[in-house]
Amino acid sequence: MTYGPVPLRDATVPVIYETAPLRLLAAKKKGSKIELTLEVLSHEPAPRDGEAPAGLPHPPVVGFFGRDETILALDRVFDTRSVALLLGGIGEGKTAAAIEFSRWYSQTSGFDGVVLFTSFEHHKRLSSVLDQLAGVFDQALEKADYHWATLPPEERLEVALHVLNQIPVLWIWDAIGGVEDNDEGQSPWTPDEQADLANFLRVARETQAKFLLTSRPAAHGWLGGLPTRVDLPPLPMRERLQLTRALAENKGSALADVDDWWPVLKFSGGNPLVIRCLVERMVHAGIESMPKVRGFVDTLRSRVSAAGEGENKELPSMRLWNIFCLKVSIKMCRCQVIMS
Repeated sequence: MTYGPVPLRDATVPVIYETAPLRLLAAKKKGSKIELTLEVLSHEPAPRDGEAPAGLPHPPVVGFFGRDETILALDRVFDTRSVALLLGGIGEGKTAAAIEFSRWYSQTSGFDGVVLFTSFEHHKRLSSVLDQLAGVFDQALEKADYHWATLPPEERLEVALHVLNQIPVLWIWDAIGGVEDNDEGQSPWTPDEQADLANFLRVARETQAKFLLTSRPAAHGWLGGLPTRVDLPPLPMRERLQLTRALAENKGSALADVDDWWPVLKFSGGNPLVIRCLVERMVHAGIESMPKVRGFVDTLRSRVSAAGEGENKELPSMRLWNIFCLKVSIKMCRCQVIMS
């Protein structure tokens, strides 16, 4: 006989005895339809200027500047197409531009519907993507006797498309570059999972939905010819200055002389993240006069050049040069940032 704890490898299995069949959920009525209108949905109040629609990441603290040409390009794409792909490098503000477009698109009556945001920064299958859509319309689905959790995958897809056929949706798919190739040169998405996402976009473009995808420049072979590309250009000098002024004022400083900051604005290459890091560092260090600004930029350039020589003995390409500038700027300024 054993007098002590005995480790067991089995598990307790609950058993329920019933005297008659029990149905946990009511049976779906034969021929029942999902009837959705914008009025039956519980929406948050319309966003005010400078705010993003509910459920989206917050806009920049100092506000959003410029990108008029990008917003106009996206608007033109959605006049005739349903899937747009916004491309830009690290820190160039792809996510912020997508959010600003959704706000502008709604407020200018170009779009009257629901804005959704899904990030593909981490592995997410089509089933999880559809779960998010169902979560927005869960009450209406329940009223139509569609219990999402009990539906098989093929029926979930059918219901999701039925919803998108009835309600206009602007759906932002952020950071989709990793679906095909991440920083390690491989993707956590299998070819079948990539095909599921692409097939959904292919079918859903026939509904009322519009999809705004964001990504770093990449091949995007899994998307085929689905999206229309829109490249995010560097900030023009005027918008760099507007952003610099706002950042400095947010830190309790003011630009005494615009010309003194010109070397920094030129060095940034129009990258909002580089501008933010440099301005915060300069304000913190009290770098305001032209000699100090030029000395600071010279130090940055020398470190960028050293980084480029370490990566490639030949002169790096413009894309590599911008990446080096970004890395060195962040390292020098010691900013903890989220790379969009």
